[in-house]
Amino acid sequence: YAERRIPSLREDSFLFRALATGRSVVVDSGATAAVQGVLLPGEARDLVAELAPESLVVLPLRGRGRTVGLLTLFTGADRGPMPDTDRGTAADVAGRAGLAL
Repeated sequence: YAERRIPSLREDSFLFRALATGRSVVVDSGATAAVQGVLLPGEARDLVAELAPESLVVLPLRGRGRTVGLLTLFTGADRGPMPDTDRGTAADVAGRAGLAL
């Protein structure tokens, strides 16, 4: 999936939204359908169905006033949505990574 998703992203994808706004994007439930909805038909869309994420968070890696990358985290159905404490930790990691880059 990781190799196939970037070329399959539509312009309204969560990654492009996070890049354009510099803000996190959160999908607390139904992430499989949500991600399939922003992918072009093909292998990446099929593979995300196999992975079956329940929730996702896309965090911009910000450094020196610009977005230098993204961190995407998924949870499976057995884990439920990412708790606020985990999101806070992930945001801290994304901030530090952005500065490091």
